[in-house]
Amino acid sequence: MQFIDTHIHLQDYKSNNAPQFLVEVNRQGVEEVVCAATKEGNWQAVCKLAEEFPGRVVPALGLHPWYLQDCSKDWHKNLQKLLEQNPQALVGECGLDSLKDVPSELQKEIFAEHIRLAKEYNRPLLVHAVKVQDWLEAFWPILKEVKFVLHSFSGSVELLRRALSFGAYISFCPKTRTRKNFKELAQEVPLQKLLFESDGPYQGNPTDIPALAKDVAECKNIELKELAAEVYKNSREFIDVR
Repeated sequence: MQFIDTHIHLQDYKSNNAPQFLVEVNRQGVEEVVCAATKEGNWQAVCKLAEEFPGRVVPALGLHPWYLQDCSKDWHKNLQKLLEQNPQALVGECGLDSLKDVPSELQKEIFAEHIRLAKEYNRPLLVHAVKVQDWLEAFWPILKEVKFVLHSFSGSVELLRRALSFGAYISFCPKTRTRKNFKELAQEVPLQKLLFESDGPYQGNPTDIPALAKDVAECKNIELKELAAEVYKNSREFIDVR
């Protein structure tokens, strides 16, 4: 079985040994990872990892809502330039989070700019959304115009259905299995819209993905190989920027 980890923060691992790390995860069937930046200060590090490991690391560049007050006034121009220089790069991680003490209007303004860039450059978008179901109502119509995923999904079935109605992909991470509604979420999300990720080093590691796939397959009552093949296909289609 083959897997793609569609959301990881390689730049945040303390070991700083990407070559060995990628070899180890490959042994578990994870052949490629999407390395997501979270702040302007690690965009170059993520681009460098992608350059060093072509075909193994896909870059994603954006501003996580936790760190918006640290960005420069020219962040959007700098991001635009890097997207032009890195045609394989996705946009993100970006989004909204009501649990953090970051002004909601600032979050919404910067999230809207990420969506605009994803549309302009025809790039997939990695969305962080925590306790913001009401906030998202204003964004669904424009999110529908891009290819996007709600990463590390931790919301309600109601939010899941709402997101799917606007074309969202839904990504599960290892920690998703600890949620009380995990089985219901796994049964509800259409197989063709499902992605897997580790969100490492924070919510798991790529080596956890095969076990996650096994649990989801059991919830859906389908063969593991069938599920893995479909999620791999979804992942390949999602990260394809052509």
